[in-house]
Amino acid sequence: MDAPATALPFRIATDGRAGSIEVDGRNLTDSVAAVAFDLGHGEPARLTLQMVDGQHGVLDGLAIVQVVGADPSGDVVRSFDLDEVQGRLAARPVDLSSNLVQTVLDIVAEMLDEGRP
Repeated sequence: MDAPATALPFRIATDGRAGSIEVDGRNLTDSVAAVAFDLGHGEPARLTLQMVDGQHGVLDGLAIVQVVGADPSGDVVRSFDLDEVQGRLAARPVDLSSNLVQTVLDIVAEMLDEGRP
């Protein structure tokens, strides 16, 4: 049987221009880009942390505080290895009837799914 979920204490503060966040006594301000708070309405309240790109976090807790990756940005796409994209494109059966833009987008999506730019 799973252990019951344990809510972690958290504190979010702002002066209207900048903010800070602590979870379970740990200051995570520099690692977190955004937060979302779901009141739960009958379910446990849930705090979701969106991490700064390149930051990873491990929090102790069960399903109450979530850590999610940063949303992809243009910087992610610009960091792709163009030689690898071109190599993958060259390995695909592409002819004049192919939608080249869709093929490149498929390659980029595959590389993101693999966890790599």
